Amino acid sequence: MTEQDREYYESLLDLFLHPGWKHIRQDVSDALDLAKRTATDLKTSDEFFVRKGNVQSLSWIDNFEKITKHNYEVITSEESK
Repeated sequence: MTEQDREYYESLLDLFLHPGWKHIRQDVSDALDLAKRTATDLKTSDEFFVRKGNVQSLSWIDNFEKITKHNYEVITSEESK
């Protein structure tokens, strides 16, 4: 892993420790749940595709911490081999 990559991951891991990140995660999780629960209220295919994009974006944010930590673990474990 390059020094630049290490700094990138360490800054993200630091971000995940901040209370503000926990608030963002909760807000995103709530919005994602609401978007999924109200999907049956959509009237047109345009509304469906907009909602689908919203759900995909919210899901990416909701999983960002888990994905980042997993990638960091994979990279660092490969270095120790």
